[in-house]
Amino acid sequence: MADQARHQQPPAENAIELARAAARTERIVAAAKAEEDVARIELDTVRAAADKKAELEAKLTAARSTLEAAQKAIDEPSESFTSLRGALKALESNLETEESRQKPFPTNSTGRRTALSKWITDPRHPLTARVAVNHIWSRHFGRPLVPTVFDFGRKGTPPTHPELLDWLAVELMEGGGKTANGPLWGMKHIHRLIVTSNAYRMTSTRAGATNQNLTNDPDNRSYWRMNPIRMESQVVRDTLLHLAGELDLTMGGPSIPISNAASRRRSLYFVHSNIEHQQFLSMFDDASVLECYRRAESIVPQQALALENSPLANDMAKRIVERISGSNPGATDGEFIRIAFLTVLGVEPTESEQTTVVDAITRLTEAANRVIRGDAELQARIGVVQALLNHNDFVVIR
Repeated sequence: MADQARHQQPPAENAIELARAAARTERIVAAAKAEEDVARIELDTVRAAADKKAELEAKLTAARSTLEAAQKAIDEPSESFTSLRGALKALESNLETEESRQKPFPTNSTGRRTALSKWITDPRHPLTARVAVNHIWSRHFGRPLVPTVFDFGRKGTPPTHPELLDWLAVELMEGGGKTANGPLWGMKHIHRLIVTSNAYRMTSTRAGATNQNLTNDPDNRSYWRMNPIRMESQVVRDTLLHLAGELDLTMGGPSIPISNAASRRRSLYFVHSNIEHQQFLSMFDDASVLECYRRAESIVPQQALALENSPLANDMAKRIVERISGSNPGATDGEFIRIAFLTVLGVEPTESEQTTVVDAITRLTEAANRVIRGDAELQARIGVVQALLNHNDFVVIR
């Protein structure tokens, strides 16, 4: 606390008081350590052979002097204390010593990092802004404007829409407003521009598309429709927890061991390394440890099995049903189906879907009654929610 009070800007009003308390506590600890040293040497002296006692007596005299000085220093007024080491400076070369590495960080900056950041974000250096908006566009549309997100050089693929890329880069640098020090980079401004654009709000279906679009641009390079995008693995897990009302939104803290499958914290907090991967996340194309450019996308049977049979999916399906039933007591099967569709898929069920699922609930209830599985109606509704969680529209953003 004394360190925090001293270094915060402006310094805390009680910074001096906390520094004195920290200094006194440190001296109390030093006196206790000196007292322990005296006790140890006294014990060694008693146990020592006759020819060793003289040497130990000399050590004991010195230790008692140290203890006396430490005890006198406890009540001396001082604001000097040893700061807690929060981090170690990275070794700058193989010649740097550990002693140098453990020195406290300087209180005054050299300005090198500031100079680097100003150079990276200089308006005359547009590469940074282009790379940034290319990543943002890719996250929203599932496909970047420059396919080689890792290479904007001559060996990279040219942008499909160079004018759009440049316009977004300028908007990133200047669109969020300006300060006295230059352009204010506003990523929220870019996100808002994209998600409110006509291109983003287009339907993702090819149904009803003109023959001209289907023939001239089957790959949708000109964005005449929206691209369906599969959820990232962390979003799939977090969505299951959120729909069940179980997601822990606490920010910060230590990483979660992959063995803690019962954790309800957001998925980004799981340990992620070359040798440790959270199993559920790995099923849905988790991020590469070595690359941060783009994620691979796959559609494999294991994904459907994870949403159908994994303990997480089964538990969350039950809790989703309980949450719906708790908010809508006495709801009929038809009402439950409508709410379940809106909750899990975000759409109203069609008339044929409503009829089919009502019939399915009836048959699932009868099957549950035959095997005596507790509350048959609850089991049937859980089966419906599990089916919705396996629906393509649950893991696909349209």
